[in-house]
Amino acid sequence: MSNSSSNGPLFDQISKRLGTDPSRLRQAAKGGSAEDLLRNLKPADAKRVRSVLENKAELERILRSDAAQALMKKLSEDA
Repeated sequence: MSNSSSNGPLFDQISKRLGTDPSRLRQAAKGGSAEDLLRNLKPADAKRVRSVLENKAELERILRSDAAQALMKKLSEDA
């Protein structure tokens, strides 16, 4: 099985956007090491991500989204 199919299309899309390997993205998501991924972003993008992570109301809104719920379900199934 290839990395692409084992990580799912969501991880493929996110990893392309971040410029990282899908398996590295999955490992960071499972381990909670977002800072490793932020280092790969353009400074302006990393700043925007950090600002969302620091804004509790915005973070809660994002985490309640259907996409975030699907991602969390996928991660918990693979654990």
